[in-house]
Amino acid sequence: MLLERIHKVSFSRIIIYTILIIFALVTIFPLYHMIIVSLGGYGFSFSLIPLNPRIDEYLHVLIATEMINWLINTFIYAGSVSIFTVFLDSLIAYPLAKGDFKGRNFIFLLVISYLMIPEQAVIIPLFKLMGSLGLINNLLALILPGIISPTGVFLMRQYILNVPSDILDSARIDGSSEIGIYWRIILPVCKPALLTVAALKFIMHWNMFLYPLVMLRKSSMFTVPVGIATISWGMFGANWNLMSAACIISIIPTILIFLFFQKQIQTGIILRERAGIKR
Repeated sequence: MLLERIHKVSFSRIIIYTILIIFALVTIFPLYHMIIVSLGGYGFSFSLIPLNPRIDEYLHVLIATEMINWLINTFIYAGSVSIFTVFLDSLIAYPLAKGDFKGRNFIFLLVISYLMIPEQAVIIPLFKLMGSLGLINNLLALILPGIISPTGVFLMRQYILNVPSDILDSARIDGSSEIGIYWRIILPVCKPALLTVAALKFIMHWNMFLYPLVMLRKSSMFTVPVGIATISWGMFGANWNLMSAACIISIIPTILIFLFFQKQIQTGIILRERAGIKR
């Protein structure tokens, strides 16, 4: 009986692992194929192994294009948004989680309701606003709208709700102000949530394409996704080798971020999925 049960468990595990391995291979194949194409010389290739592997396309991307400028611009853009958003989102989330005032839940619903507005719907108003401020073709036009995020406010509020109120009350009895409590207690305690929000925001803004495409004009100010779009087409159509090499270079920072903050990102994704947040 016991042996039969062990066989059943082993067989079910084999089936599960087989399905997971197939799913993993299907998921990772586009990335693998992109690496092969980037090393495969000229011409689009469906080969599973590199044909005459070379790094000419990588050198061309780094030397003959403005990829270095685009990487720096994207670092400044995504990094600034990540740094500012963790402080501002947590500053907003703290009173929404622990404050004692009327309309707290209504304000929280207003903040979250912004998630129902499609990103494309606010681009034109933002473009007019940034144009009136003289920030078109300036990285500030990308940074300023991103420094407060409803997703970040939601994640931070959910985390701050778990902070024991007794600790905060003890700090108030000792004479600490609300800003002092936020700085000395909330921020240190919420460090995992801060890292989660920062990592998610960095990856999201690193890969953002449409908004930077609308706001930026000069090629020297482009971010990486916009820059890649400008070099991907040649005289005879799409240059898949060049595009693949540029894409490989562009995803290296996000892969490193994911490896360093894997647990925090998984936690953030789970919280977002439970709340039905898609962006």
